[in-house]
Amino acid sequence: MSFYDQDFKAPGFNFTSWKAHKANLKTKYEFIKVRLSQPYIVAHNDQLLVKTLQRYESDQHVDYGVKTIYALKSGDTYKIIREEWTPFSQQEVSAAIARGDSITAQANQSQQ
Repeated sequence: MSFYDQDFKAPGFNFTSWKAHKANLKTKYEFIKVRLSQPYIVAHNDQLLVKTLQRYESDQHVDYGVKTIYALKSGDTYKIIREEWTPFSQQEVSAAIARGDSITAQANQSQQ
């Protein structure tokens, strides 16, 4: 949680509830693997935007989606102030990879 700002927000969460949620996941699952690919990173002044395809896997759950992370510079590092996640089906992921498309670009088009 050291990478998160005390003012962190995510849909349905603040810093305290996010921390509790993450602790609960650690006890609920035997393992958690998160794989990120096709990152799109924009840095402007003290702000950072990262949009990437995320594959989340545990012993009980697998999902795919586009993770968006917003961060602000804090000293010599960045602190995450917000995260968002949009689901993406395995079929959409496979089809986009087969075409050579950027998953994050495709997700942006489907949200418009």
